[in-house]
Amino acid sequence: MSTSTASSVVAYDTLHGHWIHSREDDADDVQVFRREGFAFPVSFGRDGFQIFADGTFLQEDIGLADGIVTVPGRWSSRIPRRIAARFDGARPDYDFEIVDLECDVLRIRVLEPLGTGRELAARRTIQAYRIGDRVLLIATGELPSPGFRVDIVQSPLRIFPPQFELVRIPLPGFWPQVITPYRYAELVRYPVGQDVIRVHHADGVDAVQIQKLIPALKQLAALMPGQDDPEADEATGFSADLSFDEAFRDALAGLPPLDGGVADQLATVHVADIAGLFGGIAGFHHLAVRVRRTVDG
Repeated sequence: MSTSTASSVVAYDTLHGHWIHSREDDADDVQVFRREGFAFPVSFGRDGFQIFADGTFLQEDIGLADGIVTVPGRWSSRIPRRIAARFDGARPDYDFEIVDLECDVLRIRVLEPLGTGRELAARRTIQAYRIGDRVLLIATGELPSPGFRVDIVQSPLRIFPPQFELVRIPLPGFWPQVITPYRYAELVRYPVGQDVIRVHHADGVDAVQIQKLIPALKQLAALMPGQDDPEADEATGFSADLSFDEAFRDALAGLPPLDGGVADQLATVHVADIAGLFGGIAGFHHLAVRVRRTVDG
């Protein structure tokens, strides 16, 4: 049984077991491993690894006097045909690509490990809509598996106007190697008067034209500041994780600075509205909290 190199599907139960480096068969950057029990030529020590269905990974390195040093770790796969081996600092982490997999022969290409944090995500489309001092960004695309969540974050570049990054963040556990479409919406603060917003992604950067808010988003507009008292200090915060604390902090950050600078001035912030947004053209999954501030004295 052989897994074609042209296919992205890997039968991982075929991968489980004890693999020993058959280095005589290596070619260029492709390393060859065979199962324990193969009649290897005489050699001064052979590296290898053991891989188990529960996520355990045992790395076998050649140590002093050609002995074998076994280092325990964990393995996962979030990208088709790519295995991540992690050792919590006991030895260097690495990834490998499955070039070909048969019952008794495994060919791999060792790769630099992908970061365990966020990385730029691929996109199909990115749209932007203006709503007050915010811009609603809507991104669609595909993930290599369901084992990622998507986010839009401000770029660390110190530049005006700010730029943003479309990222994917790995989730713990094991996930089927199935291409997974996504739709993600994020409301970001963005200076009024700017007509274009730049979003970085895996294929480069898009200069996205900011459109006027459309009727399909009128319920979102109703949650924005100034609906009850245009003269009041109001702000609306959002949380894509349905967290009240996150949405409330986001709203507080949007309130204008207090005038006067009196040290003992007491400000009270009331929650004027709270609502959940779900579905729609933006694929919302957000909690919105609108606050109103009053000041004594």
